[in-house]
Amino acid sequence: MTERPSILAPLLPTSKRNHRLDFWRGLCLIDMVVVHLVQYGMRFGALGHEFFADYTRFAAGGYVLISGMTVGFVFLPRAIDPNRRADAYTSLLRRAACILIIHYAVTVLEILIILPLHGDPLPPMAGIIRSMLLFRQGYELLPFYVFMLAVSPLVLELIRRRLTWVVAIVSAGLFAWGSYGENYKRFCFEITHTFFFVLWQAMFVIGLFAGTHLRAYSRLSIRAKLLTAAGCWAMSVVLFFAAYGDHFNLLLPTPLTFWKNPLTFGEMLRYLGLIGIVVTTTDLLWKWIDLTPIASLVNRLGRRSLAMYIAQIYLVGQIDRLGDYANWPWGTQPIFMALAVVLLWCIAYALDWFSYWRTLARLPQPASQTGRIPLPSQPV
Repeated sequence: MTERPSILAPLLPTSKRNHRLDFWRGLCLIDMVVVHLVQYGMRFGALGHEFFADYTRFAAGGYVLISGMTVGFVFLPRAIDPNRRADAYTSLLRRAACILIIHYAVTVLEILIILPLHGDPLPPMAGIIRSMLLFRQGYELLPFYVFMLAVSPLVLELIRRRLTWVVAIVSAGLFAWGSYGENYKRFCFEITHTFFFVLWQAMFVIGLFAGTHLRAYSRLSIRAKLLTAAGCWAMSVVLFFAAYGDHFNLLLPTPLTFWKNPLTFGEMLRYLGLIGIVVTTTDLLWKWIDLTPIASLVNRLGRRSLAMYIAQIYLVGQIDRLGDYANWPWGTQPIFMALAVVLLWCIAYALDWFSYWRTLARLPQPASQTGRIPLPSQPV
């Protein structure tokens, strides 16, 4: 007889992934949900609005940087290996094509389903197709991610050939050029309103560089990691008072500006400081965090980060409407934050369970000598 898999099977941990990357991506997604709820108008009070929407906001920069870090961490070792190099580059290009298709599908879904639900008329089908193909409608982060994944094989090849300095100079040069006047508006799609390629590519490239050194960082002594974490905290404190010190009559004068749109050098440094705190501090505490229920929840979100990003686009708006309908005092609004995160986790769990059963269905049917079919590990 075959052994019936436990319903907890997709909850079991796996040792085949670096769970820290999943955890960091998951934290970025949770912060993204919170920031979007604030931007949708959910009432958190004046202090709550400033705290969530400004002081601790790191989701946009964190999501882009951790995505780059994942590419560097996972694919550079494969690029160095001659036997796996071609497969690594092909996998990146295939991933870019897959996300492009997902972008088109999400755009069509929005046009054909969401617009009628809001009572808006549908445009002609020819217009829908043209708008979709020319990136005139949709969400801009996915096309940005497609572009960065498509150029990642070239970046990794240059790093493999010890030409990292070329990548750094080109990336910094593009950022500097895009920061001058309105050059950042060039080489972008009509839907691009925030993630301008020439600016945000720097965050992805910095993350990719960090990912290529993540294994070396993991081997550092505790003292070195403590000093790195302390440096990130100090950097963030200085940049906090440079950006928001006037809120407390403690403004620290600097020539930096802190704009997310368009991304400025000061805001990029602020992102790097906050993400540095998240990465270095949780890494120091990882042996206590790793197997906790909270880490399991966050890891699951990070492991399904693409699906969670798409899901939260639609989910956050509905949670905000629910909050408006309930009309509870602003102090109870964190309940709706928790509800949004729990619902995302449920979607991620359903996806893991579906993947688990699909893997199980592909196993050979004859039983082993013990009379049982070996079960697959949790999907990675």
